Amino acid sequence: MVNKARLQVPLSSVLVGHFSGAWGDSPSDARVGNVLVLRATNIDGKGGFGSAAPASRIFTDGDLQRKRLIPGDLLVEASGGGPGTPVGRVALFNRNTDGAVYASSNFFRTLRPDPKVIDSEYLTHYLTTVYRSADIWRYQQQTTGLVNLRFSDYLEQPVPLPSLTEQRRIVDAIRTVSNCEGLIEKSIVKLLNIRRGVLDSAFAPAGISEEEGGWRKIPLMAVAHVGGGIALGGVVAGAGGIDVPYLRVANVQDGHISTQEMKTVRVTPVELKRFLLQVGDVLLTEGGDLDKLGRGGVWDGRIKPCLHQNHVFRVRCNELKLIPEFLASYLASTDGRGYFLRNAKQTTNLASVSSSQVKEMPIPCPSIGEQRRVIESLRVCDSQIQLEQEELDKLRILKLGLVDDLLSGRV
Repeated sequence: MVNKARLQVPLSSVLVGHFSGAWGDSPSDARVGNVLVLRATNIDGKGGFGSAAPASRIFTDGDLQRKRLIPGDLLVEASGGGPGTPVGRVALFNRNTDGAVYASSNFFRTLRPDPKVIDSEYLTHYLTTVYRSADIWRYQQQTTGLVNLRFSDYLEQPVPLPSLTEQRRIVDAIRTVSNCEGLIEKSIVKLLNIRRGVLDSAFAPAGISEEEGGWRKIPLMAVAHVGGGIALGGVVAGAGGIDVPYLRVANVQDGHISTQEMKTVRVTPVELKRFLLQVGDVLLTEGGDLDKLGRGGVWDGRIKPCLHQNHVFRVRCNELKLIPEFLASYLASTDGRGYFLRNAKQTTNLASVSSSQVKEMPIPCPSIGEQRRVIESLRVCDSQIQLEQEELDKLRILKLGLVDDLLSGRV
């Protein structure tokens, strides 16, 4: 809640203008683009822009003059929401070093703050907190299948207006925390790259023949049982049915299993016994985007009982010969991924592998001692990444509270 003692004014009163975006025409061999148009995919949801490239378009001279963005403009998403997803995301435009001409698409409204009254970065922070709060729903208009912004109401929302000096102090404080956040994010990226190097180095012997000193490879089915999951859509009637959580493709991430969003399926006792997961089962995806094919992780039994869908393979290792964590790590290595890339069946934007291909996959099978050495080298990296991620999570919680306190006037 904003401190009532702090001056509040309508958003419209701190602007020198506002205007809608445009889409223009498509470039051709005869006509090149004269403007880069920012779209919803360019917004990062944190008040700025991501790495996606803007669209090259052609504007008339009149539109270029009226709709060209200048540093300090705020883009507000005004259209394109859906059920449960409001519009109103905000991004501060501050690109002025590449010499290009920018505009926003017709799904946006551009706000041009008055620099004599309000700091653009301060306003971006405030409107971002509004978007993340329940207040944003006051400005939504539901149409068939779409949610749009009631822009006239949005312009009249109250904005806390401390002095420009105080606004810049708030911005500096938030920027300091954001810089710390960025440093930890870079550290995590660096650690992930190091882990990738350790992973590929550890599995280097898997990429050369046994005669050249590499590891012996055998078909996966010689040291593990590969099984499919339960097919959805069956009808189980009567008192004999049991509702059980199950893992979908979305739950099987690269290197770990996510259980944040689980669904249940009604099964018979026979199906429950057949598809029940055990601690140590390696789960990997049957299909999806080519670069995500074969991703997976080791099930730790955090939910009992739990099944898996038929689009997720379950690999149950003979742990006297193959440690599950070693197999999961190999599947994530360059050599392991290469097998799926070479053998996948591809259709438009999708790829898949069969259970037979998974069973026949050549797996390096060094001694159990060597497998444990590889696992331990990766565990050291994972522990450091986890520590950094925990620090980042704490900092983000702190930042949310700090931003709210600063903007509300409680600090």
